[in-house]
Amino acid sequence: MRNALLAVGLCAVLGVSVAQTKGNGGGNGNGGGNVNNVPAPVLVDGSGKVVGRYVGHQAIVELNNETFVLDLGYLPDSQLVPASPGWTWAYGALYYTVPNCTGPAYMYPGYSGGRSYRTVTRTGNQHTLHTSTATSTQSINVASVYSYQSGCQANQFSTWAVPVTGSTPLDQIGIPPFFVK
Repeated sequence: MRNALLAVGLCAVLGVSVAQTKGNGGGNGNGGGNVNNVPAPVLVDGSGKVVGRYVGHQAIVELNNETFVLDLGYLPDSQLVPASPGWTWAYGALYYTVPNCTGPAYMYPGYSGGRSYRTVTRTGNQHTLHTSTATSTQSINVASVYSYQSGCQANQFSTWAVPVTGSTPLDQIGIPPFFVK
């Protein structure tokens, strides 16, 4: 509040309006434009289709009338060389309590970035958003783990996880690689 009053007082002494100090085209003609009129960066796929808003290594997307904040990863995927420009979804893992990645899937609860837990997996060229509306974690005994980098791997350990309650193809939003526009 004090800074705002000082700014208004300084403007009165200098004989300029508050709008001129915000760069609305007034002032000395050195550019500046109103930062409120600068469009937010968007993420587009290779065809130019808008995927969602881009906010520093994350995309804010609308899917089935729900907003998700999804992490992005650099292209190429860890298995591709040399590096190519663009972004892709950041992939997570799914945990299973039975061998061969069958049966109910679970995911690491981590940061949800919204009202539900979420992770993205990839099988071939298909990207899938997995969500959970669980309100608490549960301890599970893992028998197999699916990840894009390793496929389905037998594994045995205990961890805290949430059950996957929904899975939706992400390719309806856009297909990687993504670019910031």
